[in-house]
Amino acid sequence: MSLYLLNLRHLIVSSTFPLLLLGCGFHLRQVQPILITPLFIEAPQQQVFARMLRRALKEHPEVTIADNAKDAKFRLKLISEGLDRKIQTLSTDGRVREVTLRDNISFQVFTQAGEELLPATSVNVERVVSYDDRYALAKVNDEAMVYKEMQEDGIRLLILRLNALHPELPHEDAAHGEKK
Repeated sequence: MSLYLLNLRHLIVSSTFPLLLLGCGFHLRQVQPILITPLFIEAPQQQVFARMLRRALKEHPEVTIADNAKDAKFRLKLISEGLDRKIQTLSTDGRVREVTLRDNISFQVFTQAGEELLPATSVNVERVVSYDDRYALAKVNDEAMVYKEMQEDGIRLLILRLNALHPELPHEDAAHGEKK
């Protein structure tokens, strides 16, 4: 009988907690839509980072990627993207033990009229990677995989910055979709 009451009490407490959270207005944070669309990405087509960014933005159903700047209301200009590699620690015999990889992505966002919506902004992603010169070839491959992951993280951070942009819509009422 005591076990039954203990299980009943546990059931009541565990089912009351979610109701309390809902009653106080708690809800999980929703992903904000990207409001700067259609968007033209100004970067060399052959740049790997630009291709990865285009692919990531196409996963957002509300975003339209324009093929040229004339068809876009907004222009994302990739100023630079590059890897910096720096020795972090050395062993007592002077061998490299850790390296720091840093990916720096700089970009700006403009309106179709050329007004700066977001000034030159940098997103930095950094990783510390162990290194052993006995396995140099394997470590080069590891660094390449880490660098690709860093680029993906940089794209996620860049998209978060784009999510935070809320351009003014002078000709439309966003709540009603009516022309003013």
